[in-house]
Amino acid sequence: MSAQPIRVLPVELSYTVLSSLPLPLPRRDFHDARLSILASAFSQSSTSDILHDTEDEHRRDISGVDERKFEEVFNERSDVRPGLYEGGMKTWEGAVDLVNYLSDNERRTAALSQGSILEIGSGTALPTLFLLAKIFQSEGKEDAHERAVFLQDYNLPVLELMTFPNILLTWYLYSPSAAMYRFPHPPVSPGQPISLRLSSDLLSSFRASLTKLKLSLRFWAGDWDMLDVGGRVGLVLTSETIYRPEAVPSLARCIRRALEQPASSGSRVTKSGQETLDEPSVCLLAAKDVYFGVGGSVAEFEQVAQRLGMVGRRVWEVTEGSGRCILEMMVR
Repeated sequence: MSAQPIRVLPVELSYTVLSSLPLPLPRRDFHDARLSILASAFSQSSTSDILHDTEDEHRRDISGVDERKFEEVFNERSDVRPGLYEGGMKTWEGAVDLVNYLSDNERRTAALSQGSILEIGSGTALPTLFLLAKIFQSEGKEDAHERAVFLQDYNLPVLELMTFPNILLTWYLYSPSAAMYRFPHPPVSPGQPISLRLSSDLLSSFRASLTKLKLSLRFWAGDWDMLDVGGRVGLVLTSETIYRPEAVPSLARCIRRALEQPASSGSRVTKSGQETLDEPSVCLLAAKDVYFGVGGSVAEFEQVAQRLGMVGRRVWEVTEGSGRCILEMMVR
């Protein structure tokens, strides 16, 4: 599975700032994304890659999903429809748990995210948005180094209609390069929908920031078994992705590939010229202990992961209700 260009973006985004998080983060409103589908955004015969200013004259396959069926899902406001839509337009509890954990352990997660970052089943991508907000804030304040952020979701429409707009909005709220566009528009307005007009100048400034930060954004749509980012990832994030038992082996294999360190990249040279071993790659997986009614569980995932040579430990948990936890997974 190759990286997908991002081509669907309206002239205006409607969003809400989630102010209850450790760092207020934007989320495009569901109804705004739904309107993009109803406006037949996918049927454009010629569209441009927003990130790279390139043209594509061919209509895209949307991860094998019939567009009319996907529109039905939006009309029904379905949470999940297996094999068609995997819930990426909704913010799930585990994503919020991950954001809180990343904030509480900011020094370590900042070190892990110095390299590549991958979010599996990204959807609204709140955990990645938290890390990107920190990166965007650093623009011009410290020397940038090359890094890549990979975002995967089963559905390309989710990446185009929710994931990428949320990243753009995060840049808008936190990058110094976006300050000229924030005035007089309020950067944070808790709970109230806000509209942002996407001018060509704003999009050009966004691309320029990515270049200045040496930051590459890559998007993948499709099955986990097809995902291969081409090398080791420093930090893998995933939340609420183990709810279907039949999909757990595929998820575990995907995580294993991303964490596996090639023999040639076991060390790096610091600014002082000293060689030091890289910190082992880590996956942070947020989930409910048991997904009643569908059969998935943390215990089952751990068993599958162990058979693939991974070890895990609970780094955070809550026992009230059905129980939730965050697993830290590493390759043995």
